[in-house]
Amino acid sequence: MEMLRIILYLLVMATAMPIGLFLAWLCDDEVVEGRKWFRIILYSLILVGIVFLLVYQNIPMLLSLGYMIIVTCVSIFKERSMGKVGSRRKKK
Repeated sequence: MEMLRIILYLLVMATAMPIGLFLAWLCDDEVVEGRKWFRIILYSLILVGIVFLLVYQNIPMLLSLGYMIIVTCVSIFKERSMGKVGSRRKKK
């Protein structure tokens, strides 16, 4: 039963990168304009994750925070590496 739980955790965590890429593509304006806020969210999530790791040692909560950290990192770094993420807008 424990092995099944670990496999399920890994499968869920493996979806974080595609979801982050999809959100970066879908919300390209928000990623560009809100880069400062994404960084604040990222650092807050890392800090909360460290506290939960040291104090509570709650694995599902850590996995949830890890998922959010991965999605946020992918959104930030995808935008930075390619300039504008995925221009869905019509060019004039």
